Amino acid sequence: MTSREIDASKMRYNTRVGTGKARHAQKIDTRTLWGRRDREIYNAIMSDLGGADRLSELEHQVVRRAVGLALRCEQIETQLAEGKPVDMAATATLINVFNRTASLLGLKRRARDVTPHLEDYISQRYSADDGG
Repeated sequence: MTSREIDASKMRYNTRVGTGKARHAQKIDTRTLWGRRDREIYNAIMSDLGGADRLSELEHQVVRRAVGLALRCEQIETQLAEGKPVDMAATATLINVFNRTASLLGLKRRARDVTPHLEDYISQRYSADDGG
């Protein structure tokens, strides 16, 4: 049986990630600065890519890796700004890995089609005209 033959509605997921209730297998404390920043980066990237519903599972996985790498880069940048020592060779490697990961997703923002369906447009148009 190929993956295309599997009926997605009959698949059973056992993790919060599989059911779509979470992005990580373990609960992340989003009350922390970096927990909130993780969510911000994730939401921004997903928005740039046109929304979660437009991405495959593999693309979701790449986004999650990109978020983790971006977050770590920001943490290192904070250490640099505070004058703390940083392993520059490891940092350069991290930045290169992030750039390669981001290039898999593309650097252009993808527009989401917000054109209303013809029926919706007509009903809204004529209901607005009736009120005036």
